[in-house]
This record gives sequence, structure tokens and C-alpha cells, in this order.
Amino acid sequence: MLAWTWGFHLMPPVGLTDWDLNIKLTQLGAIAAFLFLMAGASRLARFNITSNPQPSNPGRPGKKYFVGMPIPAGAGVVAAVVHFQSGVPLDSWYKAIPWLAMVAAVGYLMVSTWRFYSFKDIDFSSRRPFRLIILFGALIAGVWFFSKPVLFGVALLYTFSGVFWRLQWIFRRRKQPPPPTYKEASQTS
Repeated sequence: MLAWTWGFHLMPPVGLTDWDLNIKLTQLGAIAAFLFLMAGASRLARFNITSNPQPSNPGRPGKKYFVGMPIPAGAGVVAAVVHFQSGVPLDSWYKAIPWLAMVAAVGYLMVSTWRFYSFKDIDFSSRRPFRLIILFGALIAGVWFFSKPVLFGVALLYTFSGVFWRLQWIFRRRKQPPPPTYKEASQTS
């Protein structure tokens, strides 16, 4: 609802010629927001029926990564962008089109098999959590004093981290030689 209302429903028509464009953008925005909702429902369904929810593509299994962007992170991206703009609804079509693309892209990332860091391996009981305490303290202070840019930056950083891990996996996979075929393996032995 936030993505659709803030981005499309409250957008005023600029002129009589833009009325059709405004209606089309509102309809496309409703479709993108619904796809975001369906991606969240599909992600929950996949999580509930999967016996081994480990990433199939990234190489290092474990609880260190989520398969796809978590739903709270996807919602956080939408909320961070709205907060960054001070809650003032979009007022032009050239701002609404990137918003449409972002809502659809975040919905796709939620149902993708791309890996996103889970933060489950952070150990607060270690003997030297000093750096971690300083990092979290700085993050909390940044959110307290500069909430708009810090939350926006954290949301974008987390979103692009999943894209980065996927691209890194693709390029690493291309550099590796293909495994030998059955025929080649039997001839060498």
C-alpha cells in the first residue's frame, strides 16, 4: 500500500495531456505493488515448504545467507525511500517510472535465488566484540541524527549486496573451466 499510495495514487496530473499517462502509471503502479505483495507471499510459501532452504547457486552453504531478499528488507527498502523523500508523494511521471522499476526489482529479488547476507554469524559473545560494538554504536548514532540518508544508504547497500554477490558468482563461474564430460573422464583413466 505504501509503494502504490506514495508513488502513484497521490501523483497529481500535470496537465490535461498528461491525464492518460497519469492513469496508466497508476495502473502500472498498482500492478507493480501487487507483484511485490505476491512476491512476498511466494517467498513465505517457498520458505514454508522447502526442506533445505540453502542457496543453490553461491558455493558456500550455511546459515550465513538468505535465499532471496528477506521480506522485511524489501519492505525496508520501500520505507527508506519514502522516508528519504520526507513522505512527500511523487509529483511527476519521470520520478514515478524509476519508482515503478524499483518496486518491481525488489519484488523480484525477494523471490530470486540470489543470496543476501543474514547476519546470523555475528558473535556478540566473543572475547573481542569491541569493533562490533563501535560499528553498531556508530550506526545507531547515524540513524538517530541523520536518519534519512543513513537508512536510505543502508537499504541501498543491502539491496546491491545481493546483486554484487550474484555478479561475483557469475564471473567466478565463467573463469572456471567446464567439468570434463563422461567420455573425456573415461578416456584419461
